[in-house]
Amino acid sequence: MIRLVVTALVLTLFAAARPAAAQTESAPTAAEPGSDAVRAMLSGYESVPTLAEWRRLGPAVLPVLIRLYEARETAPYVRLRAIAATAAFPTELTRTFLRTVAQTATSDLIAREAVLTLGRAFADGIAEDVAPFLQHDAPVVREAAARTLGRVGTPGCRALLEARLPSEAHPVVRTALVRALARAT
Repeated sequence: MIRLVVTALVLTLFAAARPAAAQTESAPTAAEPGSDAVRAMLSGYESVPTLAEWRRLGPAVLPVLIRLYEARETAPYVRLRAIAATAAFPTELTRTFLRTVAQTATSDLIAREAVLTLGRAFADGIAEDVAPFLQHDAPVVREAAARTLGRVGTPGCRALLEARLPSEAHPVVRTALVRALARAT
């Protein structure tokens, strides 16, 4: 019973957190290449497709993923998976999409996923994209930024992490910063 209540609460929060612009968009139509297959892959209950599986479908899937994210009727967990799946297509469109989502999301979990996906998709060269999220209001987004920068591990990423550590008050984010610094050697 408690699990059911918690699940309902999480789904309600996700539904309420959709950006206003996304609520006016429609889901991909059956005429779009692979839209049914993409929706099915994102909707799996016990499995999450790998980036290799997304790559096999080809770059025509990227606009479908973006439209599914933007569609108001798309379930919150499917929207999160659509964001994560874009990492399979490290293009400028993907980079712009992820930055925009991270900057404009009304849900901290959506912003977090976009920041993490930036790191998975682009690795080197994302320090400028991720750096502003070390200052985000939500600890979960700052923690994601620290993890992402630590995973990339360039000297520039390390400098950003070192600069943030003295001013970070949240214990979970501080721990993420310390771990990221240890990883970014």
